[in-house]
Amino acid sequence: MDRTRKVIWSSNISVPASAMKATTGVLMDNGNLELRLGEDTLWQSFDHPFDTFLPGMKLSLNTRTGQQRGLTSWAALNDATRKVTLGIDPKVPGQTFFWKENAPYWRSDLYIGKQTNTAFDVDGENAPSSNGTTYFLTYNFEADEVYLTYGVSDSSTKLRVILNPTGQIKLLLWLEHSETWFVWWRKPFDQCDFYARCGPYGACSCKNETLSSPCKCLTGFRPKFQKQWDMGGWLGGCVREKALMCNKEDGFSKISKLKLPDQAVLLENKSMSECESKCLQNCSCTAYAYANVTQGNNIRYLTWFGDLMDLVENQTFGQDVYIHGSQLGSKSHSHSLSKKSLVIGIASATAGLITIVFGYFLWKKGTDSCVPNKRCSNNKNETDSAEGSLSAESAKNDTELPLFTLGRILAVTNNFTEANKLGEGGFGPVYKVTLWC
Repeated sequence: MDRTRKVIWSSNISVPASAMKATTGVLMDNGNLELRLGEDTLWQSFDHPFDTFLPGMKLSLNTRTGQQRGLTSWAALNDATRKVTLGIDPKVPGQTFFWKENAPYWRSDLYIGKQTNTAFDVDGENAPSSNGTTYFLTYNFEADEVYLTYGVSDSSTKLRVILNPTGQIKLLLWLEHSETWFVWWRKPFDQCDFYARCGPYGACSCKNETLSSPCKCLTGFRPKFQKQWDMGGWLGGCVREKALMCNKEDGFSKISKLKLPDQAVLLENKSMSECESKCLQNCSCTAYAYANVTQGNNIRYLTWFGDLMDLVENQTFGQDVYIHGSQLGSKSHSHSLSKKSLVIGIASATAGLITIVFGYFLWKKGTDSCVPNKRCSNNKNETDSAEGSLSAESAKNDTELPLFTLGRILAVTNNFTEANKLGEGGFGPVYKVTLWC
């Protein structure tokens, strides 16, 4: 109440009239305000967060009822109208979403598993020394509830998370010597933090200083609106250069250290090869990834159906993601293409060599028949001698094809020089040769 006894805020709980005078309010050391009746807690502020998230509090989602417990910022310092909210994504529990005026604004990394603990050193860049103190972010997955908590290794270290009206979530560290709050972490911070900065199938990378633009299309994709893309309008994203064939022509492009895309579907008990096979057989499957957490005997893997959104490269906690595409040049696919090309090359070379040899044999047979017609020598005596030496045996041998060494073939074609090439047919090139009887 204010000084005029007007109610400013109320816990809105009902207690018996007999308990009114026995109810007490207790402010705990962790910042939790509790209303107690004896040993029973009737109400506590940690169950009703507003714009501040303290160690030990929970951001939760009831997966059965859909009830959320999240943060809400003031629209301004003197306006408590809700403007931005932070909570667990109801579509994909395991990631935190930041909504600004009901539109996606920022999305956290995706956490998978019964309990995923991530430790962060408080001694971050430009942060004051705190002797290696860490804070722990924990996702818990229970039967009807998913909730997020965080804590700190040194209880004397004071941390708090606030959601401010400007649209940022900040982790603040209290500095005793200056009695000020130090901003140790904040999101969104750079342009790749904003949700789907590069549109569908567009990957954002702020850490690559050699790029003129933070956005690029995935392998096998091109900008949907090239002119807008060149001018910095990336929200239209990218489209496929070639449609999926859903057969052996398809493959996968591997991207490492990629922030897992939005709208993941979690499946279990699948091997790596089964993941790939399932995605190849389904034209609606756009990507898959193997989870980095195993719970019991259930091996988790993720798959995506539809456009891939909110892609960020070179993430600290990024993972390997396999993008489904047509002839994307994956290792297995390119290897098969190389083998196929090698076989075709060898077959063509062999066919060409056979054609040359066979052509030479036919030409040689024609030159052998010139002996009786005296076309191989201007010497009459030599010709007559050759005619006289013909016998039934030699006539028989004329019908057989002689054998020639590769060295002789190289000699008569002058090492397959282009100057001797007559042309090329279905069996390969044909060369002109010079022979002597």
